[in-house]
Amino acid sequence: MDNYVRVQEDSTPGFLPYFGKMRLGGGYGEVGANEFDSEIRDCKVKTKRNGKGITVTFNTKNSDERFDFTLFITKSKSATVVVKSLHRNSITYYGVIRELDDDSLE
Repeated sequence: MDNYVRVQEDSTPGFLPYFGKMRLGGGYGEVGANEFDSEIRDCKVKTKRNGKGITVTFNTKNSDERFDFTLFITKSKSATVVVKSLHRNSITYYGVIRELDDDSLE
């Protein structure tokens, strides 16, 4: 699994490539990725009024920065993930939601 956000009971490991402008840290050409594996904080889940999906918000961090997540998930299991940070411009990812089988957890 190359690029992912895995939402578990109380934590969220993830690795998302980052192509954008950094405000703090890093050198020229060293933008890197949004990489994290930490506790989920301030998680909120809202069902859309039309019943066609949900919005999940939470934050997590790594050793250098905090990430604020907004996930828009549709009934058809497509997802839009918006990641905000104090150190970087926000970035949006598009993908699909899938349940992991036991082999994927290793």
